[in-house]
Amino acid sequence: MIPTLLYLAAAFLSVSRGILEFGFGKEFAYVLQVGGIIGLLGLNISPVALRQHFRSYGRTVLAAGAALTLLTCASILVTVAEWGEFGPNYLFLLCFTAFLYLYTVSNKYRGFVRSDIAQRGVIVAAVLLGVVAIAQQTGNFAVDLPGSTFGFENLRVPSLTGSYLHYPLFLSVVGSLCISQYFQTRKINFLACGIAIAALIFVSLSRSGLLIILATVFFILFKEGFRKYFLGFVPKMVAAALLCSVLVAAAGESFDKQNVFSVGLERLMNAGSISSEGNDERLSVWKSGMNMLGFENIFTGSYFGLVTNSASESAKNMFGVVESSFLQQILNIGLVGALIYYGMLASIVNLISDSNRVVRCCVWSCLLQTFFYQSIEVIPFVFIFMTLPVISGGAKTCR
Repeated sequence: MIPTLLYLAAAFLSVSRGILEFGFGKEFAYVLQVGGIIGLLGLNISPVALRQHFRSYGRTVLAAGAALTLLTCASILVTVAEWGEFGPNYLFLLCFTAFLYLYTVSNKYRGFVRSDIAQRGVIVAAVLLGVVAIAQQTGNFAVDLPGSTFGFENLRVPSLTGSYLHYPLFLSVVGSLCISQYFQTRKINFLACGIAIAALIFVSLSRSGLLIILATVFFILFKEGFRKYFLGFVPKMVAAALLCSVLVAAAGESFDKQNVFSVGLERLMNAGSISSEGNDERLSVWKSGMNMLGFENIFTGSYFGLVTNSASESAKNMFGVVESSFLQQILNIGLVGALIYYGMLASIVNLISDSNRVVRCCVWSCLLQTFFYQSIEVIPFVFIFMTLPVISGGAKTCR
């Protein structure tokens, strides 16, 4: 039970940087957040489990890990040689992602986390984040936490995460998990939670979050058969979505005197439009990022820690950000390194049992989203995504 409580404490810590930043400042908040998560989960990493895992998969995993380490070191050297500096924060983030992978692998073989309790805990955390965000949007939250902005005619708030972009990503992964679990178990409470969380993401005006939810539904229907689920699921989803839309529309005047429903619907309907607000800028920075690529970026990165949101302000002003996780990885660690890195992310589907295969669709939808948004350095997203097998209820536990 203690490992489960430690996991839930780490999950809450992953979404509470705003609270830490309010008390200690942004830089120290990052250290407390990531350091706290490593401290809470580190004792449960099992060398025996890792040895068993690497033995099961032969030399492939070890070779990939060694190659990624060498490519990272080479990318740092190339970056320093070309620009005279590199971003150490990005190295820390890569190590943090690898740490979570090792933790999840350990849980696969040791089964120390009670997935049913952990799952309920992260659902409660997601709903709490959404409720706090609504309170902030309506001006009913007592503390002015950092991370708010005004965009798309509405106040966009950070909830407890320290950024208005972060909490919808955490919600979207949890909401996708709920929908996946509904398909797996047919328990209506999972569907209700998934739809409620989707409504909270809609109110946040986050297209990246909605992409994960919608892609999960599509992948499930495609994988399991449209015919099998269409008659049962889609009518419920449509009815619930209409009900949520009516409630959001009715509350629209409360959200900073703007109609959140109409703005959110417009953003959703124009998500694929090149000329829509936000997309035009995204395409522009993608082109800029593509223009930065050189031949050396096949094997090594030449902007390690410089083309990222974790870079210093001077580096961001000089190189910018590319708003695509995959393109960002190519610039930072090279194409080969990016492919290995994404291989590590994708491999967590192998840590989810065949009996809970529907949850794997959530993994693919999250990965799809990263190609269009720069989310692999968002701590709440990285944490909940990398530990999906821990809370999915279908981990391949081998004692």
